[in-house]
Amino acid sequence: DTLVIAALGLPGATLPEGFGVPSNARVADYLAYDAILAYADVFVSNAGYGAFGHAVMNGVPAIFAGETEEKPEVAMRAEWAGFAYNLKTQTPSAEQIRDAVDAVFADDGYRMRAGELRRENEELDALGMIERQISSVPLVVNGDA
Repeated sequence: DTLVIAALGLPGATLPEGFGVPSNARVADYLAYDAILAYADVFVSNAGYGAFGHAVMNGVPAIFAGETEEKPEVAMRAEWAGFAYNLKTQTPSAEQIRDAVDAVFADDGYRMRAGELRRENEELDALGMIERQISSVPLVVNGDA
């Protein structure tokens, strides 16, 4: 059984009137990625930096489609890193998305690599490292050191 959760990406956004939604799909105007990715088996997105980071930090294989701004580069890096399938288009068809999902599910390497990247990032503890660096800087009050 497959449950598809689609986020329109903008608070208050709605589908056009009469737009059909399959019984196995749910549509939300906006979702915090981390709230749902903990339960996801695959993440289909437009390949922004945020999507890349959330996919990695949640250990979820991704399918990326994007051709504007930074998106082609992000999709290529994710594909190179081994945790994402790059659709290489801004407007994939339903068949292209379905084929990509099937490919990701058929190749355990995507899931394994996503998990490896998650563990690597957890071990790096980037926020902790930043906090330690900031805490090591002497406090200056009114120009006095």
